[in-house]
Amino acid sequence: MIRIKNLNKKRKTILFFMSIIFTIYFFNLYNKSKFKKDEILYKENIVMEIEKTYNNQSFDKKNIGEITKLINKTDKDTQYYFILGYIDYINKDYKSASKNFEQAKNKILETNSSFIKIYTYILLNKSLIHENKYDDLIENCKMAFKQIGRDKKYKNDNKIIWDNISTLIKNKDTINSSINILNTYLQETRDLNDECKINLIRNLGFLYSLDYRYSESIYQYLHLIKILDSNKNIRNINIHKSKVFTNIGDINYILGDYQMAIQYYDKAIGLEIENKTENAMTKSMAYINKISSYIEINKYDEAINLSKKIYSLLDYIDKDSRDDIEMLIYNNLALAYIYKHDFNKAQQLLNKSLELLKNDKIEFSLNKEVFINISYAEFYKEQKKYDKSLDIFNYTLQQSTQNGLGLEMHIYKSIIEIYKNKNDLDNYIKYNKALMDERDKLEIQFKKDYMKYATQLYERDELKSKEQQRKINMLILIFSIIILLLILISRMKVIKLLKKSNFIDGMTNLYNRKYLDYYIEKNKKNFDHKKVSIILIDIDYFKKYNDNYGHIKGDEIIKEVSNSLKNSIKDQGIVIRYGGEEMVLILPEVSIDNAKVIAEKIQESIRGKQIEHKYSDICHILTVSIGIYTNEFSQNEGIYKMIDNADKALYSAKNKGRNRYEVFYD
Repeated sequence: MIRIKNLNKKRKTILFFMSIIFTIYFFNLYNKSKFKKDEILYKENIVMEIEKTYNNQSFDKKNIGEITKLINKTDKDTQYYFILGYIDYINKDYKSASKNFEQAKNKILETNSSFIKIYTYILLNKSLIHENKYDDLIENCKMAFKQIGRDKKYKNDNKIIWDNISTLIKNKDTINSSINILNTYLQETRDLNDECKINLIRNLGFLYSLDYRYSESIYQYLHLIKILDSNKNIRNINIHKSKVFTNIGDINYILGDYQMAIQYYDKAIGLEIENKTENAMTKSMAYINKISSYIEINKYDEAINLSKKIYSLLDYIDKDSRDDIEMLIYNNLALAYIYKHDFNKAQQLLNKSLELLKNDKIEFSLNKEVFINISYAEFYKEQKKYDKSLDIFNYTLQQSTQNGLGLEMHIYKSIIEIYKNKNDLDNYIKYNKALMDERDKLEIQFKKDYMKYATQLYERDELKSKEQQRKINMLILIFSIIILLLILISRMKVIKLLKKSNFIDGMTNLYNRKYLDYYIEKNKKNFDHKKVSIILIDIDYFKKYNDNYGHIKGDEIIKEVSNSLKNSIKDQGIVIRYGGEEMVLILPEVSIDNAKVIAEKIQESIRGKQIEHKYSDICHILTVSIGIYTNEFSQNEGIYKMIDNADKALYSAKNKGRNRYEVFYD
C-alpha cells in the first residue's frame, strides 16, 4: 500500500516537472514567434518610411545608428540588404551601397514588396554610376521596368518611370538604349493611362534630343501636339502643351536659332494654366531658357528684366524645385552681368548660385553644376584671366564629352576666343579644327536623320491619305531642312573666322604661304636635324584647262586637287597653296619611302576622280606632276631651300613626260 502511494507520488512529481518543461518550451516558442513577427514588422515599417520620404529625401538620419544596430540582429533577407543599401546610399558610401543592393537583387524573389523589387535596381544603378561602373545599368533598368509594369500602383507613376530611365542618360553610351527601353515600355505595358502615355512620349522626345536625333525628337513632340489637339478629354492639356513648346524651343536653342527658340518659349508662357502652382512649375524653365536665348543674342538688359517675372512665380513652387530655379536664375543673371562687364554684381550672383548648389538635395533640373562651371569660366575669360578660364573650360569639356551633354561646340567657341586673344595660333587652329570636326559629326547625323525620315514619311503618305497626317509630315521635313541649313551656316562661320586670321586661302581653305612662315618659325627648333619631306604638286596643262573650260571650272579642279591632298596626308603634315595651281606638302619625320607612297596615293586619288581634260597633251583626264625632296631640316638653310629642291624634282617630272613623280637627291 505504501509502495503504491510512493509510486503515485513519483508520477505526480514527473508530471509536474514535465508540465513546467512544456510550459517553458511553448512560452519560448511563442516569444520567438512574436519576436519574428516584430522583426518583420520592424523592417516593413522602415521600408515604408523609406518609400514615404524617398522623393523629398527626408529620411531621418538621426536614428540610422540605432536602425543599423537592430537590423544587424535580424535575418539577412531581401529587406535586410535593401535597408542597409539605402542607409549606405544616403550616407554617400556608394561602394557599400552597391554591394548591399547586389545582395538584395540576388534575393529579390524572396520579397513581396513591389517598392523593394523596383528600387533595388534603380538605387543599384545610381550607386554604380557614382562608381563610374556602367556595364550592368541597361539590364538593371530593364528589370526595374519589368517590375513597374506589373504593379498597378506604380505602372502609371511618371516620377518612378523617369527615376528609372534617367539612370541611363548620364552616359552617352547608354542614351540610345534608354530610348529603346522606354519605347518598349510605352508599346507593351497594358492599362497605361493617358497622362502616363503623354509623359512617356514627351520623355522619348527629350531622349532623342540627348542622342542628337533632333528630327526624331521633333516628331515625338509634333505627334504629341496632335494627340492633345484631337482629344479634348485629356486633363491639363495646356500644361502638357506648354511643356512640349518649351522642349521644341530647347531644340532650336541647341541648334543656335535663338530667335525661333524665343518664339516657342513665348508660346509656352502664353498658354493659360489656372492652377498657380502648376502654372509656375510648368513655365519656369521656359522663362529661364528664354533668358539664356536673350543672352546669346547679346540682349542683356532684356534678359535681366525678364528674370524679374520669374520671381513672381517662385512663391507657388515647392522649396526643393525653387532652389534649382533660383540657382539657374542667378546663373543666367551672372552671365548677363559678366558680358556687361559688371564683375562685382556677377560675382555676387555666382556666389549665390554656388551656395544653393552646395545645399541642393533634390535634382529638379539636370547638370546644374556644369552650367555654373561654364559661367565661372566666362567670368574669368572676360576679365582676361585666361589660364583659370581654360582650366574650367577643359574640365567642363571633359564632362560634356563623357556624359553626352552636347556642350562641346559652345565650349570650343569660347576656348577659340581665348587663344585668339592670347595670340596662340597653334591652339587657335587646333580648337577651330575640333569645332569643325564636331560640326561635321552633327552634319553627318542630321543627313542620316533627314534621309531616314524623308523615306519613312514618303512611305507613310503613300499608305495614308489623311490631310492632317501630311501636314505633320511636311512640318517634320521642313524642320529637318532647317536643321541642315543651320549646321551649314554655322560651319561657314567657322571657316570665315579662320580666314580673318589671313592664314587661310580663300578659295581652297588650304593654308597659305603666310601660314607656312608662321608654322616654320614656331616649329624650327623641333624640326632641327630631323627628317622633313617636301612634296610639290603641279596640275598638268592647267593653263590649257583654264583657257578652254573657263576660270570657274579651273577653280573647281584646284579645289578637287586640294581635297585629294588633304585626304592623302591626314595628320602627317600640312598642305599649303603655294601659288596658282602649285601646292606644297610639308611632312615632318616622313621618310623618303613614305613620301613616295603619299605621292602615289595623290595621283591615284586624282585619277580616280576621272575629271575630263581633253586639251591635255598626255591624257584625256586631269593629272598632276610631283616633285619630292627629303632631308634633315636645317635652320640655316630654311624651308624654302628644301622647297627649291623639290621644285627641281618637279621640273624633272615634267621633262620626263608629266603625270609622274620624281625625287631630287643631293
